[in-house]
Amino acid sequence: MTLWQSIQERPTAGAYNTLGVLYAAADRISCAIPAFESALRLDSANWESHYNLALALIRKGDRKRAEGELHSAIQEKPDSAAAHFALGTLLKKDEQQWPAAKEQFKQTLAIDPHQAQASIALAEIAMKSGDGTGAISLLETALRLKPSAQEEELLEIALASTYVGGGDRDKGFEILKSLVRDHPGSANAHFSLGELYATQARDEIAQTAVSEYEEALRLDPRMEKARLALGTAFNRLKRYSDAVPMLQEYIARLPEDDLGFYQLGLAYEGQNDLNGAARELQHAVSLNRHRPETLYVVARVLSKQGQSSAAISSLDAAAKLEPKRAETHRELALLHDEAGQKELASAERARYAALKSREERITSAGKLNEEANAFLQAGNPEAAVKNYRKAVQLSPTDAKLLQSVACSEQTRRPAR
Repeated sequence: MTLWQSIQERPTAGAYNTLGVLYAAADRISCAIPAFESALRLDSANWESHYNLALALIRKGDRKRAEGELHSAIQEKPDSAAAHFALGTLLKKDEQQWPAAKEQFKQTLAIDPHQAQASIALAEIAMKSGDGTGAISLLETALRLKPSAQEEELLEIALASTYVGGGDRDKGFEILKSLVRDHPGSANAHFSLGELYATQARDEIAQTAVSEYEEALRLDPRMEKARLALGTAFNRLKRYSDAVPMLQEYIARLPEDDLGFYQLGLAYEGQNDLNGAARELQHAVSLNRHRPETLYVVARVLSKQGQSSAAISSLDAAAKLEPKRAETHRELALLHDEAGQKELASAERARYAALKSREERITSAGKLNEEANAFLQAGNPEAAVKNYRKAVQLSPTDAKLLQSVACSEQTRRPAR
C-alpha cells in the first residue's frame, strides 16, 4: 500500500508529516506545505510538523510565518537543538534581531555543545559586531571540545576566516595550509584556501587560487560555489576562453543565480562578444534588479554598442541603489553629452563634483581616524583627540567618530 493510499484510508499526523518530508525532498514545496498543515490540523502539538513546516516556509520565502512555526516547535519540544538553531539562523538575517539570534544559538549549544554551526554563527555575529577577539575565543572553545572530523574542519575554516577578517592574514593562511596538508582530500579545505588566495591582488596569487578551486572541484564535482569561483578567477586572469564553458555549466546547473550570468557576461565582454555579454548581463538583471555592479556593466556594454539611451536607463537604476557613488554621475554626464543632452549632462557633472568632494572628505576622515587610533594605542590621548576632532569636522555625521572623540577625551582626563 502506498503512503497516499494509507492516508486516504487512515489519515494520521505522522503520515501527513512523512508525505510533506517526501515532497520537500523532491523540491515540491507547494505540495509539502499543505501536507504539514494537514498534519498539524490532526495534531497541533506535533513539534516535528511545526519544524518541517517552518523549513518549507523558509524555502518559500515566508520568513515571518516560519518564525512563528519555529516558536511553536520550541514550545512543544524545548530541548530540540535543531529548532533553536533554525530559529537563530532565521533571526540572524536581520541585524536588529542579532540579540535574539544569539540567545537561540546559545540555547542550541546548551543542548548540544558539539553543534559547530551554532558556534560559527555566534562567532560571525561577534565579528560583525566588532568583537574579533570574542569570535576567535568562541571558535577555539568549540575546537577544544573535540568535535567530529567534519565539524572540526568547518570550525578551522571559520577560525581562519575570522583571523583574516581581523587583519591577521598570515594566521589565516597558516590555519588553512595546515588543514589542506592534514586533509588533502577535503574539497572544502581547498576551496577555502583558494578563496583566501583570491583576495590577493597579484595575478600569480590568483593563479594559485585557480589551482585550489580546480582541486576542490575535482574532489567534489558538485561543489557549484567552486565552479563559480573558478569562472570568476578565469575572468580576473583574462582567461575568457576558459571562463565561458565553466560559467555555462554553472548557469545550466543553477539557472536562478544571477551571479553566474553576470560573470558569463563579463567573459563574453572580455572576448568582445558584446551581443552575448548584453544578453547574459540583462538576464542577470532580470533575476536580481538590486545588484548595482551588474547595472554598471550593462551600461558599459550598451554604451559600447552605441545604445546610449538604454545605457542611461541602466545607470539611472544603479544610481537609485547607490545614490552616493560619485562615478555613476560622471558616467551619466558622458552619456548625456553623447546624446546631445547638455543640460542633463551639466546637472550630472554637478552631482558628481558634490559627491566626489564628499568621498574625499570621508577618505581623509578615515585616515585621520586611523592615525588617532594609533596615537591612542601609543598612550597619547591628546594627539588622538586632535585627530578625532579634525576627522569629525570632515565627517560630522559619523556616529563612530563622535563616540571616539568622547572616549578619547575621557581617557585623557586625570583620574580623581
